[in-house]
Order: sequence, then C-alpha cells, then structure tokens
Amino acid sequence: MPIEIVKNPLEALSLTPTPEEVKLAIVFLSGNMDLGKDYYQTLYCESSFRYDAIGPSGEIGVAQYFKSTWKYFNELRGTKLDIYNTQPQLEMTTWAWKNGLKFHWVCWSKLHGI
Repeated sequence: MPIEIVKNPLEALSLTPTPEEVKLAIVFLSGNMDLGKDYYQTLYCESSFRYDAIGPSGEIGVAQYFKSTWKYFNELRGTKLDIYNTQPQLEMTTWAWKNGLKFHWVCWSKLHGI
C-alpha cells in the first residue's frame, strides 16, 4: 500500500489566498499541530478566513492582529514577521496557541464564555 504524503497547505498559500485556501491551512494546523477546534473557530469568528479583513478597531488579517500585539509577539519570539501576509499570521497564531496566549483573541474569549 503506497504511503500518502500530505503537503502542508500553509506552505502553498499565496499572498492573496482565498478563504477556502486559508481554511485548508487552518484545518491542517488544527489537526496536525494539535491546536484543537477552538483554533479553527476563533479564526473563523475573527475574519471568516479572509486574509484582507480589517476589524473595526484596526485589526489586521486572518487572525485580526492589532499592530501592538503583533509587535509584542515578534519581540517575544525574536522575529520580524510581516503582519500583512497570511502565512506569517498563521505561523504566529500557531505559536501563540502553543504558548498559552489564546486569550489575546476576543473570539476565543467569547467561545469560552470569558
């Protein structure tokens, strides 16, 4: 029986991904990185998987980052990722999830009644 190689859809994201492409990357991350269904639900709530979403208070992208939070997370990680690119947003959000920083998202708090 041949072994099926599952490609990481995150690596294939363009600079202007469709919501379906973002959804596939999030599903991949949720399942393969053990992030749980609240990762998927939070990002859907935040942006409906739209890379170009801009929130009412200036939040940016699929994960709806404030520039100040993005800068803070980059400082914690020692990175300089691009807030306007979906792949780094998902990378940063995955890191945040794995490091107990979920509470930074309003939608996560709503999902958990906080």
